Amino acid sequence: MLFSLKTLASVTLLLASSGHAQTVFKGISNYSASAIDTTSVLTPYVVNNFPVLDMASKDLRCRSNDYDNDKTTQFNVQAGSVISLWWEKDSKSLVSTTNTAIAPLGPCTVYMAGYESSGEGPQWFNVYKNGYVRGNWCSQTINNKNGGRLDVRIPFDIIEGMYLLRAEIIDLTNSGKSNWEDYTQGPAFFVNCVKVFVYSDGAVVPSGDYIPGIYTMDDPSFYGNFTESPSEEYVVPGPSEYFPITQIAL
Repeated sequence: MLFSLKTLASVTLLLASSGHAQTVFKGISNYSASAIDTTSVLTPYVVNNFPVLDMASKDLRCRSNDYDNDKTTQFNVQAGSVISLWWEKDSKSLVSTTNTAIAPLGPCTVYMAGYESSGEGPQWFNVYKNGYVRGNWCSQTINNKNGGRLDVRIPFDIIEGMYLLRAEIIDLTNSGKSNWEDYTQGPAFFVNCVKVFVYSDGAVVPSGDYIPGIYTMDDPSFYGNFTESPSEEYVVPGPSEYFPITQIAL
């Protein structure tokens, strides 16, 4: 998604007062481990699409086009194991840096796709989604209870290989507003990808979806006063989670 200097300046000013919180994906670790790997995170764009505000943009995949950087290492993980994804506050977004939390208000999702695809085509399958549970948005649980950490189990039966793992927090702060055309209203997508190699004896290749394509502007999960009147009946947008029948839930 490209901005002219005039558009970028306008969006920057409007977002600073729009209420979008800010966060960035920091890295990945083994379950609850203190040693966080940041070198396997795909190098993101710095400013011009942070957060991603256009759900039809290719930037929604990973907020990066750096799929072939030799400096990006791989994080090794065993299928069926739990990994931790880490988020932190960041000052390089288009949003205000004043009084912001680690995470915005809204749900979390995690998708995977074959690495060689660079995210092109119907490759993306969901492995985690969490909305509003026991009085907290997923983003609040990451921020307030887990110290910036989101724990996700890798499906035990997927085929061995290199994957893109896409971590996302959706900010619903401005979803009650109706004019999305200037990209200052509606949902904001805080998304990054990490390069992981999954060791596995499995043979399953889950059916996937296109990104962009998993979200539409007419989805009722994107339009409502969710942050002021949250409900545990909220439905996290996007495809259903791929979950092996015999896998143990977190």
